[in-house]
Formats: sequence, C-alpha cells, structure tokens
Amino acid sequence: MSQSDALRSSLSRLRSPISDQEELVDALSIPLELLGLVATTVQQEKAKTMVRFVSEYQFALVEYVIPHWEDRMRESGQLHLLKAFFLPPNSNIKPKSTGFDGLVPLHCILSSHTALIRRPISQFAIDTLEELCKVHIFADIFDYLFSVIQGNHREMQIDGLWADYLSSLFSIPGRLMNATSDGKLKLPDNLETRKFLENLCRHFYKLLTSTSFNPREDDHCESLAIFLGRLFSEGCFPTTPAYTTLLSFWSIVLPLLCQDLKNSFLDVKSERPSFSPILSHLPTTQKIGIVHSLLAGLNLAHPVNIGVEDVGTDATVQVRSVVKREASILQTILGQLFPSSYGNSNKEIPLEGTNDTWSLVSSLFDKALTEGRSRVIVCWAATSQNPVIAFGSLLARATEIWTDEDRIKHSTLSQHRAATCLLLTTVSNLRVEPSSPYSGKFSAILNSLSRNATFINAVGFYIGHLDASIRRCGLLVAETVAGLTGGKLHFGDWDGTGEGRDWAREMRVLMEDKDADSVFEWTQDDVNDPQGEVQKDGQGLASSKLTETPKVGEKTRKVVIMDKEGDSDDSLEGYESDSISSRSPSPTLDDSISRKRVERSNEPTIEEINADPTLLNPSKKKIHKPVYLLDLGKLFKVPNEGDVQAESIQVGLDSAAALIRKKAGWGTELEENAVDLTCNIIGLQNNYDLEAFDQLVLEALTALVACCPKKVAPCIIENFFMPSYSVTHRYAMLNALALGARELAGLPTPQIALRSSAFPSRILPISAHNKYITAEDEQQIAPIRGLVEGISSQAIDKAQKRVEDKVPEIAREKQLTVFGRRKAGITELQSLSDSKAGASRQPTRTLTFNVIAAEYFIIPITSRFWSYLRESISREEASSRFSQNGGFKATGAGMILSPLILPHFIHTMSVMTHASRHSPAYLSIIAPAVLELAVTLGTRKMGMDPSATAEQESKRSASVLSACLELAIVGLDASIDLDEGKTLALEHGLLMSGVSSWAQGTYKLVDSGLRFDGVGGEVERRLSKASAGLVLKVEEIISKWSQAMIMPF
Repeated sequence: MSQSDALRSSLSRLRSPISDQEELVDALSIPLELLGLVATTVQQEKAKTMVRFVSEYQFALVEYVIPHWEDRMRESGQLHLLKAFFLPPNSNIKPKSTGFDGLVPLHCILSSHTALIRRPISQFAIDTLEELCKVHIFADIFDYLFSVIQGNHREMQIDGLWADYLSSLFSIPGRLMNATSDGKLKLPDNLETRKFLENLCRHFYKLLTSTSFNPREDDHCESLAIFLGRLFSEGCFPTTPAYTTLLSFWSIVLPLLCQDLKNSFLDVKSERPSFSPILSHLPTTQKIGIVHSLLAGLNLAHPVNIGVEDVGTDATVQVRSVVKREASILQTILGQLFPSSYGNSNKEIPLEGTNDTWSLVSSLFDKALTEGRSRVIVCWAATSQNPVIAFGSLLARATEIWTDEDRIKHSTLSQHRAATCLLLTTVSNLRVEPSSPYSGKFSAILNSLSRNATFINAVGFYIGHLDASIRRCGLLVAETVAGLTGGKLHFGDWDGTGEGRDWAREMRVLMEDKDADSVFEWTQDDVNDPQGEVQKDGQGLASSKLTETPKVGEKTRKVVIMDKEGDSDDSLEGYESDSISSRSPSPTLDDSISRKRVERSNEPTIEEINADPTLLNPSKKKIHKPVYLLDLGKLFKVPNEGDVQAESIQVGLDSAAALIRKKAGWGTELEENAVDLTCNIIGLQNNYDLEAFDQLVLEALTALVACCPKKVAPCIIENFFMPSYSVTHRYAMLNALALGARELAGLPTPQIALRSSAFPSRILPISAHNKYITAEDEQQIAPIRGLVEGISSQAIDKAQKRVEDKVPEIAREKQLTVFGRRKAGITELQSLSDSKAGASRQPTRTLTFNVIAAEYFIIPITSRFWSYLRESISREEASSRFSQNGGFKATGAGMILSPLILPHFIHTMSVMTHASRHSPAYLSIIAPAVLELAVTLGTRKMGMDPSATAEQESKRSASVLSACLELAIVGLDASIDLDEGKTLALEHGLLMSGVSSWAQGTYKLVDSGLRFDGVGGEVERRLSKASAGLVLKVEEIISKWSQAMIMPF
C-alpha cells in the first residue's frame, strides 16, 4: 500500500465513529509519521504530495474526533497526539538549505488557523490557538513565505496563502469571543480582541526592523499593506489622542520606534524602519486615516507642566526639543515632507519620500491641527532638501486655511490659534540671513503674501470680529508680515492680560527662534511604552528567528553534584521534576509513534488505587465515560446485574446531561439517538441506591427536552400515559417537560433537589401512602408548584391593580399617596457588564418554545389525556359492575388520576402554558385547550375510593381544584395581555360561560365558610386566593366584551 493510500485509509477511519481509545491512538499515529509532523526531515519528492493531506486531517479531527474524544484524551495524557496535527513538535519550520524540510509543517500551521476556528469550537482549539500565536508569530510566517518558499517554489501561490492566513488570523478573536460568550469555555487573555491586536501591532513593527523585509520588493510592501489595511478595518487607527483608552497602533509602535531611533543615534549603522513604501500600496482613504491617527498619536505632552497634553506656544528649550523629536519621528515614518525631486519629473523619486506625502498631510490641516502639531509640521518641513518648495507650499496651504471667510466666522478660538500658529511659524522660518542662498526667494514669497488680496481681506475680517481674542490673531499676523516685508504696522493695545494678549506675547517669543535649530537627546522617558512595558523576546514577542521548542510532554530536569565528603552514598541527585507527582512523565510523540499508542504503567500507584479501587482487580475492566450517545445508551442496557450494572448506570448518569448538551446544535447524532435514550433513562430504577440518582435522571431528561424537543417531548408524553411507571417516574417526566419548556422559552429554571421516597407508592395502598408520605417527601413537586404559585400570584396582582384603577375612590387615594409611599434611599443598579454577562449565560437557540409549544407539547399532552381519561373511566365503570371488591380504580396508586399525580400534571400544564404565551397559536388553540381542561378537571370527580376517609377526600379535591383554578388564571392572563381576551370572548363564548359559572360557584363555596381540614392550611390558602383571582380575570374579559359575545350573561 502506498503512502497516499495509507493516508486515505486512516482519514476514513477518523471520519467514522471510533469506539476504543487504543484504536484512535493507532489511527492518529500512522498519519503523524507519514506526514512528517514528528520526523525531522521529509524527502523532497514526498513533501508536495503530503501537503494536500494536512488540511483534510485537520478538518476531520475538528469535526469528527475532537468533539467526542477531547475529554478522554486529556484525562489519559494523550492530547499531544491531537495537538501535533495543528502545532508540529518540530516547530523549527525554517529549512536549512533546500526549503523542503519545513514545507509540510508550514502548511500545517497555516491551515491550523482556519481549521481551529470552525464550529464546533472546543477548549482544545482555544488552547492550541493560544500556543500557536505565541510560538509562530506572523512575522516568522512572512519570513518563511516570502524569503524561502517564494525562492524555492515559485509555482506556489504565495499571495493566496498569505491572504488566507491573514483572513483566518484576524477572525480568531471574534470567533472565540462568540464561542466563549456563554461562559462554558475559557478564553485566554492573549486571545481577547484588544490584547490580540496589540501583539499583532508589535509583531508588525518587529517585522519592519528585521532583515526578512525588503522595502524595495513590491511583493513585500503589498503584502504588509494588506495586513495594515486589516488593522485599519479593526479600528486600530483612531483619530483621537493616543492617551485615551482606545486601542491605537501608534501608541504601541511609537515607543518601539523611539527606542530604535535612540539606538540609531548611538550606532549610525542601525537601520530605521520604513513605512512609506507600504503606505503607497494602500487606498487613499486608509492612507489619510492612518496619517491622521499618526498626527493624533504624537506625544506632545508638556515635559514640565504635568497634565498639559499639548505644548502650545511654549518656547522653552525643553519644549523645542519635544517638537523636534516628534518631527524626526514623522520623517522616519513618512519620509521627507518634500523630497528633493518634488516638482521635478525628470528626477527619480527616492525611496524615503513620495510626492503624495504632502497631499496627505495637507488634507488634514482642516481637522487635525493644534498649536503643537503645527509646530511639528513646520519643523518637519524645515528638514526638506528643497526648502523653497517646502515653505512655499506650506505657506500657501496655511494662508488658504487662515483666510477662509467661513472658517473665520464659525471656527473656535483653539482652531483660530492653531491656524495662526501654523502661518506665523512658517513665516518666521522664511526669515534668514542676507548671506543665505535662499534669502532672495524667501523674500519674494513674503512680498507675494503681503500683496495677496485674499490675505488683506482676511485681515479685515479678523479686525471686524466680535471676539477680541480671535481679533488679535489677525492683528498679530498683519503686524508680523508687515514687519518682515519692510513695512510698519502697529495696532497697539498689546500690554496687559486677557483677551489674547498673553498668547500673542508667547507667539512673538516663539518666532524669535526656530524649532528646527534646537538640539535634543533621547531619554528613557521618550521610549516608555504608554500601554505598559515593552515586551521582550521570549515573553510577549516571540523571537524573529524560529527555534526548536521542547517536545510535548518533555520536562526540564537538572543534575546536581553532591558533596563527596557527605554521609550520603549517592553522589548524584538527578531528574528533579518541576512539580511533585507520583505519576510517570507524559510520553513524548516519538515514543507514541514507536509504540503506536501510549500505555499506562502496569503497576498503579497508591493515589491511583485510592481514586479507582478497580485497579486492584486486573480482571475487571474499568468503565469509561461514553464518547458517543450510542455508547451512553449501551451503559443503561448492561445485562449483568450487580456491581457492573450499578457502575455502568452511575457512569452513564454522571455524564448524560453534559454529553447530550454537548452534542446539541450540530450533526444528527442527537436526533438519531434521542428517543432511545429517553426511553432508557425513563425506565431506570434505583435498585442499587446510587448517589443523586433522581437528580441525574431529571437533568438528563431536561437536557433531552431542551436539546431535541421535537423527538423527546412526544416520546415522554406517550410514556407518561403508560401504566408501567411509578409516581417517581411520572414526577421526573413532568418535571422534565416543565423545565425543558422554560429553558426553551429563555426563562429561568429552578434547581430541584430530589430525594428518594422511603415508601414507594406502587407498593403501598392509597390510605397507607397518604399516611406515610409527608411534606418532606414531596420535594419533587414543590419547585414546580412554587413556580405555578408565583405565576398565578403575579396574574392575580395585575387583575387586582386593573380593578382598583377603575374604582374612583381607590384611584384618587393612590394619586394622593403615591409620593408618600415611595421608598427613600439609593437603589443599586445592575452594571452593564453584569447584565451582559447574565445575557451571555442564556443559551442562544434557533428553535424557541413559542414555535413548537402547540404542536409538540400542549396539544399532544391534552389530546392524550382525554383519551386516557375516557379509557380509565370506562374501565372503572365496567370493572365495578362485575367485581364485588370494586375492581379497577382509575385513581389508584401510581395512576395519573390519583391525587398525587393529577395536581402535578396540572401544574406542569400551567408552566408550559405560561412559557408559550407568545406563541402564534396561543389565542386560537392553546388558551381554549387549557381552559377546557381546567374546567373539566375542576368540576368533575375523577373517581371514588370507598376506603378513603372524609379528610382524605377533601384533601384530594382541594389540591386538584386549586391547581385547576391556577391553570385557568394562567391561561386567561396571557389572553388579556395579548388581545384583552377578545379571541376567547368572541370565538369561544360557550367556554367562557362555563369558566364564569365555575369561577363564581367555587368562590361562593369558599366564601361561605367551607373549610378543608387536614391539610395544614396550605391548600386552603391557595384555593381561596385562586378562586377570587379567577373571578377577577373572568370579570375583566366579560365586562369588556359582554355586548359582543354570543352567549348572554
């Protein structure tokens, strides 16, 4: 068999269900060796053939293996076998000579970013991505692709590989944030969006300073331009100052650049990074945004006055040094503002500058100018190789902004001062010595400005401005230009303070010298990272050269030479592990491949024996947690009785709920096995007194209802009406339906603490059962009953409030006392983060309960109940005629119509009805069905027990009647909220007539003084409240629609 055939066969095995862990290890070991992911070299003729299998194996593992086997492989210490397909242990992918050694591992790493973010995303995928982003940064991938692969494999589509890699790389934070929003998976800090993008910014700068990037190669510049454009799309170039909390590319890169600039002053051979060739490949919109963000990110904070974020017009030596420092940064990043060839098409444009640099910067003068930035731009222009063109163009643009009539009228004082500072500092740089070669040309530029009609008109506009501070901006410019051109102009009134006089004096002092003539030295404060300390190689930033990393499972050991003169006979103490453990070290991949699987030690340790006593019996096979739902079903069908069956059921129940929820949302495995699992779990008996048996059964059934309602709900309903189940079984089925319905509807579900009854109701007669079962034994129904009571109480309170609002006396009293009843004090509000966290914990489901409530829950259970009721009553009547002892009883122990089950059945109907209140079929189908059920069960006797006492008979009637009243209240309350009861009143008038008669009759009996003894007052209290509440609900509907109803009242 060829290697390709072997790989295809192994791939087919991985895509099929694997029932044994040893089989999985064998299936993983073969392709690892054939693909060369654990070998040091790969033959040249095999490299290209093996590459196409890498992504297929990764996708197969993500979809078919990892979701099922991740937990098992993690527990057994074999997870490194799976990780090797995504993060090869021989992580030195850089080849030594030919470029073929690292070809397969490189493709493995590139495709890993795409495969690991596919659904379903697991904790294994998150952990592997974190390690992948630390070990193989994108700078190393770029180095290998464009320096090695492009040179040795020119036929490969390098640009396509790079684009796919960047697309997957930038989608990692968003995909992982969505996958971890429910709190089930843990997201590392390095993969959070902000931290992830910060690291990418650092890696980008590191690549610019490495030897692998050639700024004269168009392929290199275009590829990095794509990366810079993705950073721009992610919002890494804000136009607000860098000292804000926004993530800024320049706030991370500029401190690193300052450090390199400091080093370059010490070492003239140091190369500076070049951004200009990369920016030239970006669209104009992105280039303008990046340059705008750069200007906003300049560190122009005052070096002395802490808290002042812009140096303004301060002319001290320290401030001038800051201005020149920032100008040198702009020149390093964007090149010269005006290259020597600017305006001369006969000369070749040098690499460090482009003709559109000035157009990009000048287009931002309208919105990005401050006094400090104006000084930096003028200082930057002073370093140009052609100062005449530089200052001429800068003065023309500054004059255009300063003379704009609309801007003069509507700009703020800070904008006026920024434009004036730009104009005056530019003019001051045109003042040179007569011996300068540029003296004549600079004088011509100044004379042209002084005779400019637009400029003269703008001075007039400034003089007529109502704001004295803005008016002095125009007066100062006019005096300065006139003085430089030989004229004499003096407006006076410059002494004193206020109204712009102080600022004008500072501006005059600033123009006495030039910022470009100042001298500055780099200090440690200039290179501090405002986002935190600059990460060094081996910590946040991986080394630019890929190195060999230790193999998976390999631990650091040290050898210590002992003193020869000591008492100990041992002269060597070796292999001291980092952590104390009784287990042997995890095997390496080489060991795994050589043995084809990793085996546990034959001699278990004491800790392992204490954790798993079955290890003392070598002949007894340990029962592992199920991986597939089919394996879970087999655990509930073990034929051997005794310890094996008990352990099998316990293991199955412990992992049932989690496994079912894990399988939900993808694939068809759950739908195929849901019905079989439901029947198996329902039929389980706690014959071995297993721990938390009832609770685990309920959790498993609830998970099945919530994750596969279309299959499980009809199955539970059908099994509920079968005669072969006890009270405990029926309670579990009803609780699962109620809790599953609330979970599907997005409502909170209570935690039910179950306890096994000491006297199963199937064994005892009715009288004995009622005697021995106490309130403690009814914990299974208490939470559901509490839910119903809360729902009905809320509905009654709303009805009472509506009725009170209609009584003038009560309404007037509320209006008079509403302010007096308001509670004083401060109410703590839930924070936005808490509310988002709470919302994220709610599972997002595409299938809601409102869509399936009528078809799969309420109508099937009501229809099946009517059939059961007819069959049971008919059988009881027929049996009583032919049996002297009474025969069959429809209300016998364990029967659905018994006083133990029927109230809980009605409560379950109330919970499902409340959860379906927003269903499209509620008004026309659900509400009439539940009202008919409530009226029938509340007015008709289900059976007769000759041996029951009067006290027991009254207790049974009260519990059923109160449950029916609460069900009717829930049904009517939703109808009133939806359409004020119009559908029920107009389309089901006869039903509403029956509900009204029943409600009034029940209320009269309760109000007349009829007491229900022997129940401790709980049922009596609920009955009284429910009877009065139902009267209010019915009256609210009838009073509004009585004239339009068919049935008269």
